[in-house]
Amino acid sequence: MGRAKESAHSSKQEKIGGIALYLSLIALLILSVSNLSAIITLIPTFNLSTLVNLITSLATIVFGFLLAIYSIPEKTFVFMHETKHAVISGLAGNRWKKMHIENDSGHFEYAYSKRTAHFNAMIALAPYFVPLLTVPALAMSAVAFYQYHRVMLVITCFAYGIDLFSNIRDIDPRQTDFSVIRGGFSVGLSYVALANILIFTLLITWCLFDLAGLKHLAVSFWHFVEKVIQWRLFLTKP
Repeated sequence: MGRAKESAHSSKQEKIGGIALYLSLIALLILSVSNLSAIITLIPTFNLSTLVNLITSLATIVFGFLLAIYSIPEKTFVFMHETKHAVISGLAGNRWKKMHIENDSGHFEYAYSKRTAHFNAMIALAPYFVPLLTVPALAMSAVAFYQYHRVMLVITCFAYGIDLFSNIRDIDPRQTDFSVIRGGFSVGLSYVALANILIFTLLITWCLFDLAGLKHLAVSFWHFVEKVIQWRLFLTKP
């Protein structure tokens, strides 16, 4: 399997990541744990419809994943890899300089400012967690099939299966995207793993329980924040 080598290049080559990276890593950990805990509390509410949604979701994700392995050309994934760099770079407000795509490698170059420098680590790691196909699939299916949750589920999970393969296929300690991170591969991999857990928990909760499930995740997280605040206030009491 080929790799998308030498992927993202800023205008200055240096170690990237710092306080912003580690704070976002902590945020991802908290959100992921909160979502997983909330999903566990939903298990007693499972019924036949929920079980059908679960089986359909997982089967469709696996189908998309296998299709990506055996049917989608290597160059397509190189293009997706570099596009994920470009999307996050653009959202951060950076200037696109150059993108080059080959059959088994590619790179994306951008110029950043002091104001956007704290996004560089996220830009480097973007190809390993950004749901490039999943979000458009969800949006388009919502427009076309907003009354048919299970149809939306199939379309979105199929796209997610392809995204999932795209996300994990290039994970390698030798990747520039990881070696350039301050803290190295272990920090980069931790960030990618938590980001993917967060996205998966959001997706599977929506698949099983529709918008009511996402509302439950949000309420559970708010209750968690309230408990943390109360705990801090208790500790700071004279």
